[in-house]
Amino acid sequence: SSSVAKTMAVSAALLVAVGAGLALVDRRVDFSAPVRRIAERALAVLAGAALLIGLVGALLFVDVGGRAGDAWDQLHAPPAPPTATSSNRLTSGLQSNRADLWRVAFAEFEKQPLVGIGAENFGVAYVRDRHSDTETLYPHSFPLQVLTQTGLVGALLLAVFLAAAILAAVGAIRRQGALASGVSALGLVIFASWFVHGAVDWFWELPALAAPALAFLALAGASGQELPAASSRRARLTGRVAAALAVVVALSFVPPWLAARETRAAALEWRADGAGAAARLDRARRLNPLSDRADLTAGSIARRRQDWDAMAAAYERALERNPHSWYSHLQLALARALQGDRAGAAAELELAKELNPTEPTIALVAGWVGRGEPVKVGEVAEILLERHAQVTGGELDGEPTRKP
Repeated sequence: SSSVAKTMAVSAALLVAVGAGLALVDRRVDFSAPVRRIAERALAVLAGAALLIGLVGALLFVDVGGRAGDAWDQLHAPPAPPTATSSNRLTSGLQSNRADLWRVAFAEFEKQPLVGIGAENFGVAYVRDRHSDTETLYPHSFPLQVLTQTGLVGALLLAVFLAAAILAAVGAIRRQGALASGVSALGLVIFASWFVHGAVDWFWELPALAAPALAFLALAGASGQELPAASSRRARLTGRVAAALAVVVALSFVPPWLAARETRAAALEWRADGAGAAARLDRARRLNPLSDRADLTAGSIARRRQDWDAMAAAYERALERNPHSWYSHLQLALARALQGDRAGAAAELELAKELNPTEPTIALVAGWVGRGEPVKVGEVAEILLERHAQVTGGELDGEPTRKP
């Protein structure tokens, strides 16, 4: 909200002013060693006193047991309906079915403990095995996400990385002076705060949080280390290799970005230029052969044009790229029914139900197909679009979920 933005802006400005003032004082005033030692001890005493007062206050005035019980109940409760006062996720509590998310994550790890189920695949497992109506892509826990999706191999690699980084930070703290050690300790604390909070949330997926946390971890370990000489042959070679790798990584993002751009443009212009939209979707498929997004958009366009053959072909192509999509099976079932192939529609609905047993639209369409009634493709689309709009306010397969 605007009030939050103003508060953050004012706080940032004050912190910049204070930091600049301290920097000026540090440059102009040279305190003697005894004065610095007294100041350091005084700050340590004040910090310890503040911590002690906070702990005593919490024990005296906060019902710790009651709060812990409430938090435990919230972990097992479904998300509360969004309201004007609960939309802020920093104040909305733990009510998001985390216990059910973690149950599914542990179950998937038990199935494939060595290498996991693959990155970004948790959403497929959760809609299949969930005990709620929540739809999510993440287990709301960074450690569990690593363990579930990359298995023991990924978890071991992460543990080695964290151990090396923390040991480097501890070494930097020990070998430096008071101020530099404080900087390293601060970097380590900031990373630890992000990691601990990320153990019960999906912080890893937010670059604005993950990137600074990792940067502070790097700062904590690198502080006080001497950089290699600029003329060093090893330094030049390392720099060139790093630059080449950075270019390769950056270029790897270009084709998927162009594919997403082409798909978005096709979704916006298909009414005015059907042939142009089809050409854009063809380019998107070639640019990103691992994604089914272009075919999902093509199927959505074909549905709105009532071209059932093209709709079926589009969702068949989507399933070739992503056979775990219950949504594509559902849409292909609708296309099959509208083509007059009710047996094929029933088979697709069974596959969709296996992937998402509690999805209400699958049961709705199965009832129409089983009773021989006409399928109402528009009604299914409205249900899915409205539900998607409540969650994201965005788009579904290029189709706006909120009417202008």
